[in-house]
Amino acid sequence: MDHFEVSGLIRVAGSTPDYRVLLNRTSVDQPYEVRGDLRPELSNLEGARIKAEGTLVGLMLVVRNYEVLEIAGHEPLVGILVVGDAGVALRTDDGKSVTLQDAPEELHAKAGAKVWVILDSAGVVTGYGVIRER
Repeated sequence: MDHFEVSGLIRVAGSTPDYRVLLNRTSVDQPYEVRGDLRPELSNLEGARIKAEGTLVGLMLVVRNYEVLEIAGHEPLVGILVVGDAGVALRTDDGKSVTLQDAPEELHAKAGAKVWVILDSAGVVTGYGVIRER
């Protein structure tokens, strides 16, 4: 199949180095096994609900693009972490820059990494995770 789009939860099964990254549409359906260059990123999103686009071969999904829809019941922002004199910001895929208020010290050391963040209504970071190191 040339183009396939599906939403579901990311799950990681097994142990290193033979772990599998799975995309579960529902709790009763057979999951898709994630393949492709984005597999390492998706393995860092275990428990997240995503929308993936790619090529389906049987139950293997070669992911070309994905969007993080939900983490722990919240809609996250995803982008590249920028650290400068003005503080910490997130550069999103659409080119916007979002200032991260009261960013944890651990994030200051992650400049250039692709991360997800959850913000409260004041823009304060309440949760975050690294998707890909710089």
